[in-house]
Amino acid sequence: MKNAPKTNYTNPAPRRLAARADKLNSDREFCRVKNRLAGALLVLLSVLALAPAAEAQTPPAFSSNIDTVSPGCPLVTCIQGQFEQPQPPPAPPGIPPHVWYIRARETGTLAIEVRAVSVNSAETGSIIATLFDGVTPVTSIEVPHPTVAGAENIGSLVAAVQASQIYRLEVTRGPHDPGLPEAHHYKLGFSNVLVDVGINTPSFRYLEPELQTFQVNLAEGENLSLSLNPPTDMNPPEDQTPELTVEISRRDAFPQTLMSTTVTLPSTIVAANPFNGGAGTLVVKIGGNTHYVLTKNSSSGVADAGLYFDTCCQPLPPPPPPAAATPKTIGYWKTHEEETASRLPVPLGNYLVDTLAKAKAVLDNAHAKNAHDMLAAQFLAARLNVLAGVPHACIDAAMNDPYPNGATGILVQAGYMGPGTTVAPTGTNKTAVNAVKDILDNFNNNGCP
Repeated sequence: MKNAPKTNYTNPAPRRLAARADKLNSDREFCRVKNRLAGALLVLLSVLALAPAAEAQTPPAFSSNIDTVSPGCPLVTCIQGQFEQPQPPPAPPGIPPHVWYIRARETGTLAIEVRAVSVNSAETGSIIATLFDGVTPVTSIEVPHPTVAGAENIGSLVAAVQASQIYRLEVTRGPHDPGLPEAHHYKLGFSNVLVDVGINTPSFRYLEPELQTFQVNLAEGENLSLSLNPPTDMNPPEDQTPELTVEISRRDAFPQTLMSTTVTLPSTIVAANPFNGGAGTLVVKIGGNTHYVLTKNSSSGVADAGLYFDTCCQPLPPPPPPAAATPKTIGYWKTHEEETASRLPVPLGNYLVDTLAKAKAVLDNAHAKNAHDMLAAQFLAARLNVLAGVPHACIDAAMNDPYPNGATGILVQAGYMGPGTTVAPTGTNKTAVNAVKDILDNFNNNGCP
């Protein structure tokens, strides 16, 4: 966070290891073996804390920006992963770190808040977070585990980052008291610089039951498949029930909820590609009263198979408003095929214009004898102008109102499913259709006043 205290904690491992070795002098053979083990552990801890880590994974593709859908929530919520695996004390060294990938949207100074969170006062140790640029460690911090249940200790990593550069954040456990559980809960926050945060592996373990938001980039032709499974190597608290609520929605100019359901673990959730087989971003919200393992099964063979965690930064000064786009006529959209295709699919009432061929067929009927077809052509051009950034407040009612005042209502009422699929309106119905058509025609030529 921008104003979070910046705390640096030194690694206590060498002092603890030396002290433990000194206490074993009564048994020379045992002491010799113990010192050998302690020396090996000291070397390992030093390597983990100080040496550049080998690149364990390839960063996710970050095929598109992952914008927050939870403004005002500066933290990735309480995360539990491999750290939640029960280990007989003392836990063996070498537990894999959590690896997060961070893509900076802009050049600047990134502040990463690291919180060690206590849910059990018996847990001891610390959380260590290290930021890497490639294999080079940029900065590191160790945050001690709080001694009071429910408390949080806060540290801060601050580093200069470059726009579009991908950095690796590794989170590990620090040394802990033998015979007691290890610290394993932590939170992350990002401020000052907009970032995308994701993991490359398509599975993340032991997420907290509090509501969390994930985002998934679908590749062309990819249907989303998620598995929700109970933990296999931990006993959930007795008050947890194996149920989760899942909501999946699309993020684009036509947002809509695709699924909202309650599932009992284990469960597999499948959502058909809502982008007519194209690429797009889905928002997945999961909450409930149980820990769970989330796995993304689908990937369509592309590199961008990971999950992205919803984050947000401290408020930044708003960018200057872009210059308003100017409206384009039906003739423009017919002849600039790439621009038209890039803005599909577009709904016209119950008819989805999801291919360039369909779009051209609708636009070709701008001068048809059937007023419904004429209206559909102007309606499609207006929708394309809106998607291109043309200010549109003056036609919102003409596009969206129910019959007989809005194009959507008129086409739904007429049963429009493409050119030539409706009975031509007559009398007062034709007058109403032409009135809405003329409003949209004027917008496509002149924009809003």
